[in-house]
Amino acid sequence: MEWTYFESGEPFLYSPVLVRGIEEAARTGFKVGIVTNGYRSTTVEITIRWLGPAGGKVANLSVNWALFHWDEKISRQGRNTCFVAQELKISVGVITIVGLDENGDEPVT
Repeated sequence: MEWTYFESGEPFLYSPVLVRGIEEAARTGFKVGIVTNGYRSTTVEITIRWLGPAGGKVANLSVNWALFHWDEKISRQGRNTCFVAQELKISVGVITIVGLDENGDEPVT
């Protein structure tokens, strides 16, 4: 086993606990990844505050930015999360799902 991922719900909900877990995983030699929906990423400044302490030890950040729950707020939070991760030199990926058109017939991406 090489990786430890923190995910489910919103892992940054209890940031101090998450940061401690990340530190422990990194200390024991694991590569660390996080799956987040970016819920707390309402501004770039706030995102730096919650992602910054974990940044140096996190190798991968996956942002759940799916059409299933797309709206203006989540779009902004997803962009903020991805931007800050890139600034902190964290490999970042986006998780999406296929949605259906307004009639529920055709897949849209």
